[in-house]
Amino acid sequence: MLVKLFLVFDLLALSCLCAIAMSLSTPLLARSSEGHREIAQATESTSTADQERAPRALVVLVYDQHCKAWCTKVRPIMQELASELGEDVNVVEIDSSATVGKSAIKTAEDLGIIRYYKDVDMVPVVMIFDSKKKLVHELGGPKTKETYKAAILNTLKNAKNK
Repeated sequence: MLVKLFLVFDLLALSCLCAIAMSLSTPLLARSSEGHREIAQATESTSTADQERAPRALVVLVYDQHCKAWCTKVRPIMQELASELGEDVNVVEIDSSATVGKSAIKTAEDLGIIRYYKDVDMVPVVMIFDSKKKLVHELGGPKTKETYKAAILNTLKNAKNK
């Protein structure tokens, strides 16, 4: 039974890796068309009142629309966490598929995280940044909702202490 479980897991991993390899067959910077989905918008402001309401953490999920095994499990979790954590967190999904690459790159640039986005070599990956766009956590592969939530809450807690 354990051997069957490992074989199923290996098959799922292989199918996801094949999808990733296909989507990365063109260079990341040469991709075309549109490809991100924002769950919430980041707000930048200079007033003290707006800074109090501005997100204290940025959570970026990089996924590939062809990755059915893992990415489809992580996306609903991120949507739930965006709803639960409210205005303290800006959750953004970026589709890194070859067909939508330019838009994904623009989104990463707009968010100020392009150097981290360029280093992504697997999907799904969840990157958690503090309010100054410092990468605090990078969680590759599928994790539990509790794991993601703990990492985000840890980032928010550290933001309060600063």
